[in-house]
Amino acid sequence: MPALELHLYGFLTLVLTGVAAGLAFDVLRAIRRRLLPGRPVAPLLDLAYGVALGGLLGAGLFLANRGELRLYVFLGVATGAALYFTLGSPVVLWTLEGILSLGALLAGWVWGAVQVLVIRPGAWVAGRFLWLLKVLGQMAQGLGRLAAAPLRPGVRRARRWAGSTWVGRALRRLLAWLLPPADPGGPPGEGAGGDPGAGGAAGG
Repeated sequence: MPALELHLYGFLTLVLTGVAAGLAFDVLRAIRRRLLPGRPVAPLLDLAYGVALGGLLGAGLFLANRGELRLYVFLGVATGAALYFTLGSPVVLWTLEGILSLGALLAGWVWGAVQVLVIRPGAWVAGRFLWLLKVLGQMAQGLGRLAAAPLRPGVRRARRWAGSTWVGRALRRLLAWLLPPADPGGPPGEGAGGDPGAGGAAGG
């Protein structure tokens, strides 16, 4: 390639590098206008732009003249950036803001549909399921008490009959573990010892 064409190729490459740098800046500017990032996010966006700009300039410089810094390098990049911000930046910004607005609108519609079709029905079903489990637990507890009620008098008599031997103590522990008493005081008709016939025996 002749020297003139080689220099022209390098200069045009640097001009395109300046255009790409301006385009990257407009992309960042449109995103910041739409999202309005706070302190934690804004420095990260600036850092991302700095990394992208460094990559663009490095690639352009390598393609233009194999990484050699010369005066026309800065001139080419500045020319490309000036052409972009003069002719292309308003159209690009308008297009990017339209795309971001449309994306935000679509995202809002999708989120609303997810809430109506998934989140709210799921929350209602979960609430009803928990309520049903609570009712079933109360019913099971009540049925257990009803089933154990006829056995409690016999359990109390077996405890009194057990006496003080080691067999009796073991039997009382087993019965206390299997069927704990619901009312330590016993029914109102029992005497002081808990035996319904104790009062009659004493009176006799």
